[in-house]
Amino acid sequence: MEAEERAKSRETEIRLDSYRKGRHAALLICKASIRETIADSFPVRGQPGIPKIITDVLSYVPGRDHGFEDKLWTIPAFKDVVMYLAKLEGSLKMVLGNYEGENVYVIADGGVETNAADEDGFYGKCTITLENGSLDGYCLGHLFLKGTAIILGEDERLYVYTPDASLDLEWPPMDESIGATLEIDSDGKIALSRRPDLEVVSFADW
Repeated sequence: MEAEERAKSRETEIRLDSYRKGRHAALLICKASIRETIADSFPVRGQPGIPKIITDVLSYVPGRDHGFEDKLWTIPAFKDVVMYLAKLEGSLKMVLGNYEGENVYVIADGGVETNAADEDGFYGKCTITLENGSLDGYCLGHLFLKGTAIILGEDERLYVYTPDASLDLEWPPMDESIGATLEIDSDGKIALSRRPDLEVVSFADW
């Protein structure tokens, strides 16, 4: 009985602590200025193990230059993708193309952040499966502030796919389709073909 009471007391303490931290975070967000984002503050930077996607979200300010290159991203050939990503060291932020009048930005870090239920993660080598067969693929990265992966197939085509365990939401144009193919013309205009039959399995291996 005593152990049960201690457990309940501990649970209440954890809930109160979480509430206080949440309230503090909300106040920080409300008071944040354009000059300093939440991600720049010590309460965020000073905490170990914060996923990069969280600092990306907290540092986003509409209208601010977020370090993206203005030029269109030059997609590597499939045979060169491993060396290409190794040279980038996860720092590339570029324009993938333009979809319905808006630029689409990509973070070329080779993967998508997933929740704790996905112990292996979603990155690197993968298998792309469609109705007519399967092929090898490689995850190039993900759309900025989205949980949708950009995958290059051995057929040199681009695929987008939102893993079930993704920490962030899918890219809205996916319209609840788990996968799609992308075609990008010379002017950077993106044509999206939704593929609900598309399935991607990550090997979680570079």
